[in-house]
Amino acid sequence: MGRIAGVPNRVTTQIKEKLQELIDGIVSTIEVEDLNTNQKLKMLQISLQYVLPRLKHSKEEATNEPSEIQISIVKTSDELDRLNKVNAYEKEHNIKII
Repeated sequence: MGRIAGVPNRVTTQIKEKLQELIDGIVSTIEVEDLNTNQKLKMLQISLQYVLPRLKHSKEEATNEPSEIQISIVKTSDELDRLNKVNAYEKEHNIKII
């Protein structure tokens, strides 16, 4: 019979405590002033992984911006009327006239 769900594993807890004590002891004995630049950078690189939160990849949110822009140059009001009729027809019938 195993342990009851929700009860932490005593062995795992004891090991974590011992490792934490070991790590604390080692870190407290490190003389940062005696490290060369490369050693300091390596120590910084390793320790930052545990201090700073990791960035998660986020999806770009879709924007409602048009994927294409069409510019129509109209010289007369008759051309504008025809263009408006064509646009209305395209919208009504859900088609695109080239």
